Amino acid sequence: MDGGSDAVRGGVWAAAVSATAGAASADAGLDTGDSDLVVAGTRSRKEIALYYLAGGCVSLAFTLVVILSYWAFPRLRRHPSPMILHRCCFDAIFSLSHIVAYPMGDTGCAVRSFINQASMFGSNGWYLCMSIDLYRAIRNPFYAPRPVFYHLYVWTTALSTATIIVASDSWGWSM
Repeated sequence: MDGGSDAVRGGVWAAAVSATAGAASADAGLDTGDSDLVVAGTRSRKEIALYYLAGGCVSLAFTLVVILSYWAFPRLRRHPSPMILHRCCFDAIFSLSHIVAYPMGDTGCAVRSFINQASMFGSNGWYLCMSIDLYRAIRNPFYAPRPVFYHLYVWTTALSTATIIVASDSWGWSM
């Protein structure tokens, strides 16, 4: 953002919600680009994408540490470690989507939104499954987990919500 008021640079969010507000922001010297939202302290989508790239690289590195430690130490493979492994696999897919998205720019946005929605919903779905499993284990110490139901829940909800997002054209650039 080359120009703008001190209030916008100081941390106030300005949104052009109509043509009138967009014209008013243009008169005030705000460069809204092709986005309806101006974020204070950022210069462009490319800069924001660079932050996503850096965050994706750091997240992928630590997610890979968890995945590799699962495979390197056999005693860590006991229950509930497989659920943690599945969650980390979804997180790795999410991180990879940000790393791959950086050089692509705005192309393939629908595919990336499908992958992001499915991976984030799947990751959080495994958190829910771990919570349910912990609750059931506390209530009954002799409880035998049935991971088939967890897989069924996580995969159907993650893929169905991602399909709904893409089919309803609810995807696009967001901050």
